[in-house]
Amino acid sequence: MKKLLCGLLLTLSAPLYAQHSVDASVGSTDFSWEEFRPSFEDGTDVIVADESGELATFDIGYRYTSKNQSLRVAYQSLSGDVDYLGLPSKSTIGVRRPTTTSYSMQGVSAEYGAWFEVDYIKPYMAVLGGYQQRERIIQTATYFSNRNAEDFSFYFWGLQAEAEVLSWNNFTWDVGGKYLHTFEGENKSIDNDYIVKLKAFHTLGLFTRFTYAFLPTWEASFIYAVNQGEMKTSSPIEVEGIDDLIRQPESKEKTSVITMQLSKTF
Repeated sequence: MKKLLCGLLLTLSAPLYAQHSVDASVGSTDFSWEEFRPSFEDGTDVIVADESGELATFDIGYRYTSKNQSLRVAYQSLSGDVDYLGLPSKSTIGVRRPTTTSYSMQGVSAEYGAWFEVDYIKPYMAVLGGYQQRERIIQTATYFSNRNAEDFSFYFWGLQAEAEVLSWNNFTWDVGGKYLHTFEGENKSIDNDYIVKLKAFHTLGLFTRFTYAFLPTWEASFIYAVNQGEMKTSSPIEVEGIDDLIRQPESKEKTSVITMQLSKTF
């Protein structure tokens, strides 16, 4: 009976351990995207397009924490213009020409994880999931026949591991990494009305976070992250009115992200 009463009391008192928090982050993403095709001459991969530049980054989230477990849902947005250097046609020879690419990216994500008690450090493991949509418009230039407007979309799942390696007064330092894998990816041409099914995109990332609790329920964090991903060439499709087969070429993406985050616990 005592065990039953103790279990009931623990169950009833569990909400007392629950915390709710909201956070908002702003920052900048150093973005790089490269596309490759086999050379007509020897079959080796040739860069046919690359993009680089800064994208404005915004993130807002809600986190529920109970004892050692945590659930966070968030909305992310990246936008801006980057430099584009690419071939005017689908060939693998010639001079790549400059223009700009406009990006508008939105996504939603969820993170569920738990902290573990060990000596000296405080590790955290989580599973990730979400959806992202990217509107990509390669702007018209005199040597391009017309603009190229695309709408990428995909779901993803992933794993995240991090650890609190230092805690001193109101200051903490965390380091970690993550792996993301996309599925059900599509690239829809906005101008030419066709859809290419994308191969999975694999991304590895590392991050570090410095947090200072300047008030009992307020925290400010500085976060730096680097990510690198790769996607293989998609299966080709035939499109009426277009002579060449359409495919999404092998692509590589690199980002380095700096954000400042402010969070409030209730």
